[in-house]
Amino acid sequence: MKVWTISIWVTENSALVMMKKVGRVIIDKAVELGLDLESVTAQVPMKFPWPWELLWNTFENEINKARVQSSKQVIEIEKMKGHISQTKATKDSNWERGTAFASPAVQSFARQAVMAKVEKRSEKNTC
Repeated sequence: MKVWTISIWVTENSALVMMKKVGRVIIDKAVELGLDLESVTAQVPMKFPWPWELLWNTFENEINKARVQSSKQVIEIEKMKGHISQTKATKDSNWERGTAFASPAVQSFARQAVMAKVEKRSEKNTC
């Protein structure tokens, strides 16, 4: 049974198309199983569009959530690629002598930041 085709995605009211296509299959299966389709509870999903509209909206919502999640994962992967290539470029480049600090305060701040990293990595106090 091929129910999901392009026509369902591009129609104005996809829920009604789904109701017609799937409804016929449900009726055939119910008859095959000997179920009573004349009961009140059986008539609601077969004659009223609102359960199908809710089902279709839920389906679209789940698809959109999956698209957003996929987009977020792609963005994270691209960020990682950029970070990795930048790190590799830095590691592969030759050593260059830096320029002088703008002020003694900036130099002191930079020295303290480096020493803090060294202490954290070595787990030893350098003072």
